[in-house]
Amino acid sequence: MYAGQKIITFKLIYLHATFITVCGFQHFQRGGGRNVNLFESLYFVVVTFATVGYGDYKPENMFSQLFMVIMICIALIVLPTQFEQLAYTWMERQKLGGKYSIHTAQNEKHVVVCSTTLRSDTTMDFLNEFYAHPLLQ
Repeated sequence: MYAGQKIITFKLIYLHATFITVCGFQHFQRGGGRNVNLFESLYFVVVTFATVGYGDYKPENMFSQLFMVIMICIALIVLPTQFEQLAYTWMERQKLGGKYSIHTAQNEKHVVVCSTTLRSDTTMDFLNEFYAHPLLQ
């Protein structure tokens, strides 16, 4: 998977986990004494996932409490592995020189060799002759 795909995958997983938790929290809170609207549910989930936990909203019945415990456990398992994969991809990208851009092409000398046959003796002959030119030394 490419770096861009991993970033999109991470964002989609986080977005879906947040959406499912918001809807689940709102649904289970209906069984309690206090109905929570969608914004309050989103606020509670974001504050909970960010591990801030202000305490102004809380699950009031057993089912919503159990649901939130399960979702927090899932988030604690899934999100760190996704963060680790993103960090690994970013570090590998930096090792390989980072992102290719016009600025990189103008400041660094590079050669792209396209060949129909890949033989070491032919390739070495070509590179020796190519780099023998005085402007390329």
